[in-house]
Amino acid sequence: MNTFDNVCTQPSMTWSQVIDCVKADSTLTNKVRENLIRDTTRVAEMLSKMLKIAAPVDQVAMASLFDKLTPAKMKFATDGGLSAFKSNVRRALRVSGIKVTDGRANNKLTQAWQTLVDQITDTWTQAELSGFVHYVSDNGWEPWMITSLHFEKYSQHRAISVLPSKARKLTTNAAKAWRKAKQAVADWPSTEIAPEILTDWTYALPWSAFPTTFRADTDGFVGVNTNNPLGWLEDSVGRKPKTVTNYMDCIRRMASILVRMGTPAESLTSLRDLVTLDNANTILKFVCERTNRKKGGQIGLMAFLLYYIARDWLHLEGPLVQRLKQIHQSTKQKAGMAEKTRRRLRQFENEELLDRTLWLADTLLVAAKNMPIDIHSAKLVRTATYLALAFDTCSRSINIAALDFDTHFFTQGDRVWLEIPDDEVKNGEDLRAELRPETIATIHLYVESYRAVHCVNTSSLLFPRKDGTAWTTSQAYDDVMDFAARYAGCELHPHLIRSIATKLILDDSPNALPIAQHCLGHRTMRTTAASYLAMSKTESRKQYHRVFDDARRRWSKQ
Repeated sequence: MNTFDNVCTQPSMTWSQVIDCVKADSTLTNKVRENLIRDTTRVAEMLSKMLKIAAPVDQVAMASLFDKLTPAKMKFATDGGLSAFKSNVRRALRVSGIKVTDGRANNKLTQAWQTLVDQITDTWTQAELSGFVHYVSDNGWEPWMITSLHFEKYSQHRAISVLPSKARKLTTNAAKAWRKAKQAVADWPSTEIAPEILTDWTYALPWSAFPTTFRADTDGFVGVNTNNPLGWLEDSVGRKPKTVTNYMDCIRRMASILVRMGTPAESLTSLRDLVTLDNANTILKFVCERTNRKKGGQIGLMAFLLYYIARDWLHLEGPLVQRLKQIHQSTKQKAGMAEKTRRRLRQFENEELLDRTLWLADTLLVAAKNMPIDIHSAKLVRTATYLALAFDTCSRSINIAALDFDTHFFTQGDRVWLEIPDDEVKNGEDLRAELRPETIATIHLYVESYRAVHCVNTSSLLFPRKDGTAWTTSQAYDDVMDFAARYAGCELHPHLIRSIATKLILDDSPNALPIAQHCLGHRTMRTTAASYLAMSKTESRKQYHRVFDDARRRWSKQ
């Protein structure tokens, strides 16, 4: 029998069957059983609003859900409440016989493993090896038995309870920690880990890794050093510097993926070497598995470039171009607002909720004033400042998080403008917006009283971190989501603020799409209409109903 047989096999169960197993477990106290059933039912209903507990257990979907939850969103007062909730669900799965990896290794190590682990002094090595060591120990694999195959099995095991991309990263770090432990501990097994397991999660290579002819061909494709970059495209209008940079970076990443998958870098001498059907499949499969998406984003951009390079730069014809066109069409994200965004936006039809959201920045400032100046109050004021800027300028999150006093703020007396050049904006449209006095006051409050909590050194960044870098968009996302749920009772993320701003404009005047276009910084009305024309029609209908009701009232008085 193969040593690895059935290691990662999981029973196929529904959430209802998991709950039945919890009910039947006589080792649980009544209170614990009640908690497990309550939280398991809640997760099942969040994952499938139609099937609820009748839905099959999907640990990958559960892991994705857990990554997005915040204490406030779940109505928990503390982080501990959210941790207990997740722990209860995982415990219920274990009770039903489903293996779960929750990031904490509590099973007792075998004597051989414990002896080795006790000799590791480096904390990073201890942390990154912990999950792997407990996994192999739990399955009865002693140190002398370990091979690269055990790391692959560990990756499969972790992929059951976390996203596949995270499972790969955890495995890579465990393999690196194994190599460090082998150098530091005399008795550590001498097993050599396969190079592909040790490969860094990051894959993009520098341009210097490729032949100069490949870079030259790419420069020609994007129109570097010409007056009309990318002017060969269908619309023949050229492209903004940001777009050129994005295309260059995307081509470099596609080439890097091929090298990662075994293609010699020196064999990529031109874009013709990049554009083959086999290469397209290799590149897009890699990105699909890595990002867990099949449309839009990186995969959509790569499919687009492969097709247009083949058709309009290399002037290829025949089945290859036709197939690349099909792939491009199948990976295009539908233009306009995503249904998830529409659903989130509908909550603001409730005027009371909309009012609380529009006043959220002020609410956070009031909450901070009742606290000492520390990391908690500083986070409140930083988020309030971010929200004030987002509502004032309708700018994208990545630009707000990276604002710099030296380059983005301009004053004239008491008036302050925010200016972001076109090469820093996603679509190449520069931004210039005057800030409201309330927003200026909030910025002064944060800088003068709270910013030092986040950065001890002088920095020209508005939102610096302790290491001197700018606040990340993911951190901004988490804080906005958390505080919006806690203080306003709504589901709000940074990009949704742009949609709320458009809603306010169209509520006031349904035919004001051009105003929305300018506020959002869209290059064309087509972009604005794709996302918000339906909203404009809805508001037009509401306005007609108001006119209709007014007319009826006038006629009833005659």
